[in-house]
Amino acid sequence: MKLSKGIPMRPREARVIYLSCLTCILLLMRALGYSVWLHSDVYTSPPVRKRRRHAHEPKRPQQWRKFVDAERAAFPPPGPTIDENRRRLIAGNAKTADIPLAIEFLQSFMCLCTDYREINIHVIVSDLSEHELFCSALDDLAPCRERFSIFPVPPGNYQTIKKLAAAAALEYDWALWVDSESIVVQPFSARRAFGVYARAPTVWRSRLANRDSMRAIMRDAAGVLRLADDTFGPDFWNLESQQWMVEKAVLDDLVWHVEAAHGQDFWAVWAAHGGPFEVNLYNLHVHSRKLETTDPLFRKYRVLETEMEMGKYSVLEASTQQIKNDMSGTGLLERSFYFLRMPDISQRLSNMLHDYGIDIYRLDTVEGMVPEEIERFLLDTPVNMLCSAVPPLYEWWKERNMTIGQ
Repeated sequence: MKLSKGIPMRPREARVIYLSCLTCILLLMRALGYSVWLHSDVYTSPPVRKRRRHAHEPKRPQQWRKFVDAERAAFPPPGPTIDENRRRLIAGNAKTADIPLAIEFLQSFMCLCTDYREINIHVIVSDLSEHELFCSALDDLAPCRERFSIFPVPPGNYQTIKKLAAAAALEYDWALWVDSESIVVQPFSARRAFGVYARAPTVWRSRLANRDSMRAIMRDAAGVLRLADDTFGPDFWNLESQQWMVEKAVLDDLVWHVEAAHGQDFWAVWAAHGGPFEVNLYNLHVHSRKLETTDPLFRKYRVLETEMEMGKYSVLEASTQQIKNDMSGTGLLERSFYFLRMPDISQRLSNMLHDYGIDIYRLDTVEGMVPEEIERFLLDTPVNMLCSAVPPLYEWWKERNMTIGQ
């Protein structure tokens, strides 16, 4: 779908943002656009004019083959209509300060994702300087040895523009938005993760918009979609889960819907309404379209209220109510790691995440938590990736001399 119908004459800010977006897409697709295929070889874009040296992986031991066979037996791929015929990618952005974190994520993904060769990784940078820095940093990627972290190695508002522009321009069926701070926790199959989510895609909502800034984000998102400000109530918030899956057909419908409703280019409308966060906008579009249409594209989505589901699993009860009351400027599920400090709550939260297929989680800190309970929570749920704000998990396990799979 074309995102451009001409640059509107006003407002001035819309033109600036619009041109920034076009510049981003041109840099991405023509000059700087490139895909980092996470093989033992690292490929760079044509402007670099030189191939990176191959990083040859060591020969895998027999124990490795047994580990992979066991993993494949435990997690058989879904049927062809859900899995094999779909194109997948992971799109992430890397600003200059976060490039080392992005490299750490790519290293963990390469060493712990069992099917990394079948997933395209697109890293979006802003300009030639960031492109050169990132290409240079790729030299720090090391061959995967027999172990990574504690596991045997098995066989990532301008940031919003970059994410939305890439999601609109690239070809895929399902994509995952990740922040550069993300890191892989344990061996997992990315294909299976996409397949599980595609079977029952979910938008989480809460009644926790308790700051003016949160209400402003929701108001701006509603304005882009031409919805009334209070369509879902004054406390409505829809950035709960950190599992930011994107369906290309939904994103195309979002762009078409906005341009048809306003008679303007998508980016002009987005900028004129404050440039709301991409996840809030995407989730709000799914939610509103599910209510107003019988289109199977939206009918398959679940819209769940975090408070209600946490109540069902006894995560949110009298003893934990104060934790919820103290939260401000954040989603309830997004900061649910605070509940892990309460006895007996970690297993309940783990059960909830497991039942709803949430394997990407935010864990800002392990301070005040029992190490064994956190390990059990991460490994048994299972949490396959941590995102947005990650404690030094690998160093933590190394200090405690943790190993698995020997």
